[in-house]
Amino acid sequence: MTTVKLILEHHNPPFSWNIPYRGMNHHQRNEIAKTLHFIVKLELRKLEKNPLFIWPVYIAVVVYFSGRQHDSCNVITKFYIDGLIKSDINPFGIIPDDNPKFVAFSGGQPRVDKQQPRVEIIVTDNIYELIEEIEVK
Repeated sequence: MTTVKLILEHHNPPFSWNIPYRGMNHHQRNEIAKTLHFIVKLELRKLEKNPLFIWPVYIAVVVYFSGRQHDSCNVITKFYIDGLIKSDINPFGIIPDDNPKFVAFSGGQPRVDKQQPRVEIIVTDNIYELIEEIEVK
């Protein structure tokens, strides 16, 4: 069983889903997506070796906001998960695609940490490991 945990330190998540659909155009959303893909790619480059997962995997994006907590369904996971996909422009990716063949579950978990906002991305082929990682303590 394999688990990878990426920590995007000092990264204050840009917003919840409420903002892009409240007047942000497609080009603005696309630029934010590209930026987040790049941030994930930088963190992936730090991995010592490419993880060997048993497909499908389970992915959680735990977001520590510096301000108020958002609803779980408003955590933007898509942009971060897309940054995990291996491609010609992202040779450091750790999943071949985010379709159901490779990703059984993905979800967001909002938290608040005013001192250290960050994003933690957990990818595992063990659902129990994921539950343990995101459990509120």
